[in-house]
Amino acid sequence: MSYIYRKYKIANIVLAVCAMVCLVCYDCFGGYGNAIFKGFTSLWFVLLGGLNLTYAVKSRINNIKPVVFIFSGLFLGMIADILLAVVFEYGVIFFALGHIMYLVGFYMIEKPHRSDLMISLPLSVVSVIVVIGNPFINVGDPLLEKGLMVYAVIISFMAGKSVSNFLAQQTLSRLLIAVSSTMFLFSDVMLMLYLFGTPSRFAWVLCVYFYWPAQTLLAHSLLHYATENTRSRVHINTTRLTTRF
Repeated sequence: MSYIYRKYKIANIVLAVCAMVCLVCYDCFGGYGNAIFKGFTSLWFVLLGGLNLTYAVKSRINNIKPVVFIFSGLFLGMIADILLAVVFEYGVIFFALGHIMYLVGFYMIEKPHRSDLMISLPLSVVSVIVVIGNPFINVGDPLLEKGLMVYAVIISFMAGKSVSNFLAQQTLSRLLIAVSSTMFLFSDVMLMLYLFGTPSRFAWVLCVYFYWPAQTLLAHSLLHYATENTRSRVHINTTRLTTRF
């Protein structure tokens, strides 16, 4: 374990702890409609993702594109968190864009495979049923309902691809990505129940304490991805030849 990696690992722990402390404060003193507090809570997983992006750059990893796309998704997620508290529809759009960034990054980690559809399609069906066929959820606005259906399909494919990637190759980074993506999907279901069902403390707690740890875990996974894909350095001993005349 290199000295630089140890420093980044400690920094990851510090930022993750700060993120969780801020999450508890947001839950206790903020609330859904507090855009500033919400944005500050989300800032931590963006900082964590940015930190690990710099580590990937310094490590000169083989394929840095997934890290860039996932970090872009984290940044869009922070913007979406703020917008959800201001204009809900705009927040959904930015979250959808963020999930697309995640999905593109996941496909750069592992090429398309048959198992992607085998996992993503059933997830999409269940997610759409949650939006339109759940007696506990009533969106009300037909246009918003259609938008949420599209969003449900996007996040289902994101989660499905992350699980498929892990099944293709069992690495720590892929495991963390799959777990965080699944947590993200679950948190969105809880958010639907909270916003369009009967608002309850139970749904709120499950939503926030799955969503922010999921984003933080996804940001942290970039450190392990970079470590797993660091280029092997070949040291060549050169011998200086001198010619005597």
